[in-house]
Amino acid sequence: MFTSGEGNPLGNWTNYLKGVIPLWKFITRIIRQDYQPTVLEGQIYKLDYHWSFAHQLTETECTSALTVPVYAGFLIELSGTMYDAWVGYQQLLRFKPLEIFLKFMNMAAVVCMGVYLTGMFMHPSMATGLTFGCKGTSPLEHIFVYWAGPFIGIFLALKLDKFINLRSAKKTEKESSRTDTSKENHLEEQDQWNNNLRQRKKKKYYTK
Repeated sequence: MFTSGEGNPLGNWTNYLKGVIPLWKFITRIIRQDYQPTVLEGQIYKLDYHWSFAHQLTETECTSALTVPVYAGFLIELSGTMYDAWVGYQQLLRFKPLEIFLKFMNMAAVVCMGVYLTGMFMHPSMATGLTFGCKGTSPLEHIFVYWAGPFIGIFLALKLDKFINLRSAKKTEKESSRTDTSKENHLEEQDQWNNNLRQRKKKKYYTK
């Protein structure tokens, strides 16, 4: 319980939707990994370990990263998260290092496309830590865009993965080729058995 977790709350949400963890564990992890660090952050700043901490404590105003209407920001965070998660579920290549590199570049491209619109965080905790309470976005709007959007995006990505799955497509091709091969082998065995039966009948006829 306390030795495992995800750096992004969307990871815990994914595990819950897949049935890996129960609801109570999902909620507990969200509280422990997102709420508590936010509270502890202020306490750490007060320890004044670094000169920049004083600036963080005295800074009372920030500007929201949301530069588009709320509904558009919601759709951008939702679609970006859904697409990036769906690509992450796929098996693109057999060579793992290259596959990881391609998925990383895909995520970077998604972030670049939306960074000036919503920040394209695709990470509720990060978005909350950096922009919650900032000028231009109310708390409810922030939760709607940066929490509801990505959470729904992960849910839709899992649904999409059931219908469009590159891994299952490859498996289907392999299974169909195996099925065709087994059918051909079965037909050959049947022909050979029929030939042997005919030869036996001929031998019996000539013997008589």
